[in-house]
Amino acid sequence: MEREKFSVRAERQSMTPEAIAQEAQNMIRTMGKDPSGSPSLKQIFNRLARLTGLTDGQIKRLYYGEWNVIPAHVFETVRIAYGQHLKRAARQSAHQAAVYRVLSKEWDELCAPNTYASELHPCDGAPYTPFALPSPSSISVTASRPSLTGSNVA
Repeated sequence: MEREKFSVRAERQSMTPEAIAQEAQNMIRTMGKDPSGSPSLKQIFNRLARLTGLTDGQIKRLYYGEWNVIPAHVFETVRIAYGQHLKRAARQSAHQAAVYRVLSKEWDELCAPNTYASELHPCDGAPYTPFALPSPSSISVTASRPSLTGSNVA
């Protein structure tokens, strides 16, 4: 346990101001990603400013990596907001997984009475009929090739 504390402390001491600035930029860019669509950068900066409590200008400088040395209070604010972002993402993924489990269970319960060992039925109760592929001799050779006359009009 003491060794782990020492390695974390040594790792933090060896980080240069440029590495810290790069880490802050990575955290800001990760928090700025929006899976629901592609908002403008101005909207991203506004949302990040609301999440972190920093100004739009500070967010913009972090996003574009304009700071070589980041003030400690700014980095700490970004680090806390990033932690909250990760917790929120974990809660959302756990919720999504729970929803899928419930839907899967409902689907299994709905389909279970219609499944028999000797005869397969889809969930709607209609009998299963296997799809038969046509024999190769019954397929016309020219049916699968485009017209060779040069005309693209159908």
